Amino acid sequence: MDVLLTTGLAGLTWLTLLGGWRMGDTRLDYTPSFGAIALGLLAVGAAVWIFGIAAGLALILTVLVHEYGHVAAFRVAGHSDATFRLIPFFGGVAISRRMPDTRLHDFYITAMGPGICLVLMCGAFTLANALPEDSPLAEFCVLVGVFSGVLNFFRLLPLWPIDGGKMLHAIVGALSPGAADKLMYAMGVLVLVVALALHSIILFVFGLLSFQSIAGSAAAHRELRPMSELEALHGLAIHQLM
Repeated sequence: MDVLLTTGLAGLTWLTLLGGWRMGDTRLDYTPSFGAIALGLLAVGAAVWIFGIAAGLALILTVLVHEYGHVAAFRVAGHSDATFRLIPFFGGVAISRRMPDTRLHDFYITAMGPGICLVLMCGAFTLANALPEDSPLAEFCVLVGVFSGVLNFFRLLPLWPIDGGKMLHAIVGALSPGAADKLMYAMGVLVLVVALALHSIILFVFGLLSFQSIAGSAAAHRELRPMSELEALHGLAIHQLM
């Protein structure tokens, strides 16, 4: 059953990102800078330093797959310059020189990071179950599966500007224009309240950054052609399945 589920998810993801795995004969319009390479090496070093070699590499692999899901979706949407960067203590970020053409494209690009990580999680646990329990590879697969699940959990929280918040913003914006930003602000307030209750400086700073981002980047997203109500309902179903 696990093998069938993983195979089905992998096939669906492959079809969903068809055309984004590679750009045919077109070379990507991107050359890694010294700064991007240095940040990547620092991110790997920080992960290994904090979690150890096996867990650190498992975390980096998870982040790489997650961001590649975004990049592949960017390419499907016509962004030949799309790439990603690893950022120490943060994870990674997929980037392109221009905004998506529509909110549907933006939703698709946003969703495919958690989407491909869901496949990674199922595949990692399936492979771990097929290997001897004391196998180092099985232990590594379990780490990858756990990190994939944890990463998806946090990235799908309904907070701007992470994946879950952006997806929910697009859905609500289509079903109830004008309510999307208010919902994101409300979630930001909730984060600040929880941060104060837990005395968490990191969570409090994230809440403040969320407010700042809503005022800036969320406004830019409002300029994109909105999703239709039918597209929003499909998007809501996809969000819930993740």
